Order: sequence, then structure tokens, then C-alpha cells
Amino acid sequence: MLTVSLPVQAALQTSTFRCGRCMQLHVVQNDPVAAQPHLESLFQQLEALLEHAELRERMEASNGKMLAVLLTRNSRDEAVVLNAFSGDLGGIPDWPGFVPSVLRRERTAELEALTLQRIRSLEVEMQHSTAQSLLELKRQRRQLSRSLMSAMHDAATLRNRAGFVAPLREAFDGRGMPSGTADCALPKLLHEANVQGLEPLAWAEAFYAPAGQRGSGSRHLRIEQPCLARCVPIIGFLLCHCA
Repeated sequence: MLTVSLPVQAALQTSTFRCGRCMQLHVVQNDPVAAQPHLESLFQQLEALLEHAELRERMEASNGKMLAVLLTRNSRDEAVVLNAFSGDLGGIPDWPGFVPSVLRRERTAELEALTLQRIRSLEVEMQHSTAQSLLELKRQRRQLSRSLMSAMHDAATLRNRAGFVAPLREAFDGRGMPSGTADCALPKLLHEANVQGLEPLAWAEAFYAPAGQRGSGSRHLRIEQPCLARCVPIIGFLLCHCA
């Protein structure tokens, strides 16, 4: 039987997150030791089961994925474990056995297609432009990209513990929201727990690296904390009870 062992973590890690909506600080205690067996089981299944062959291939083609599990409790006091991966799988946002993506690109698909078509046209013009017009074409390309990203952020919403639904921009605590915000594994899990009315108890996340990148110093199986740029600024809202 395949054995996967992740580094043992200290129990009851205390973290503070600020909600971008109510602007209050929320102190959270996470117990990764309680969630770690479920994460190890997820890694074991990915490595050993034939039914996960395509999933493994897609994760390797994506140069690895952050995987996370969230241990929760439902209204009947039963334990429910949710799984998530970061980003998408070669353009596929959802996969059986994992929580769905928060960023629903189908809502902005038409705008995205038109914007990308315009950007490609600009790039063709840039190849035959003068130095002066090149600067203007680059400015137009940046503006198109920013407008598209703003539209995608406006189309995405998050649900907090009270069931309040807010646009991603309103939930974000900070400036300059980077692309991919809300597409990391842990925010997906916390959002889905709120959608299902589950109480988050503990989480753990580690990196799944391609088979050829698991030598000394590899991120594979490395337990990691929520990223500062995309996760931390929205976790406060996801854990908030403000209605």
C-alpha cells in the first residue's frame, strides 16, 4: 500500500485576518493536525487509484497544484471533509470530488473572447508600429487587460459565515487585487463551506508536484500557509459573521 507522510504540524495555530467588508479583525484557531490525515489520504488516492490517472496528468501538466482539505461539521454534528485544488485543470475549473471554482468564467466568456481578440489585433499592430505609436498600443493593451480583470472580479462573489454574499472586490482587504484571487484552494473551501452551511473546524494544504520535480528541495508534500497576496485578503470575509 502506498504511504504518504506529510510533515507533522503544531496544533492550534492562531491567525488573525481582517474582513474587507466590516474591517474588523477575526482571530482564528486552526488545528492542522486534525486535518492532516485527510490530506494524506487525498495524496494517497491521487497516487494509487487508476480512476485518478487523468487528474494526475492534468495536475502535472499544470506544473503542480496546491491541494487542501477542510474539516467541517454540519447541522447534525457530523464531520464533513471538503477537498480543493488551486486554479483550474487545463481550462477545466471543476472536477468530481473537489469543490467548484468561485471564479465562474462563463459569466464573462463573451467579453473575454472579444477582449482577447482585440489584444491580439493590437499585438499585430505593435509588430509594424513606430516607436511613438508602440507606447500608445501598449497602453491600450494594458487598459483592455485591466478592464477584463475588473469585469471578472465584479462577476465573482463570495459568501461569508452569515450567508451574506458580496462581490469579490468588496470582500477583498487591500489594494491592487491580483489576478487569480479567490482561485486558491483554501478560499474555495471556506466559500463552499459557507454555501453548504458547514462550520469550518480545521484545514491543511500542501503542494502536489509533478513526478519529475520531487527531488531534494521540492515543494512536493510541503505543508504551506495561505498566500499573502490572494488568500489572506479575503479569508477574513469568508470567516466573518457580518450580515
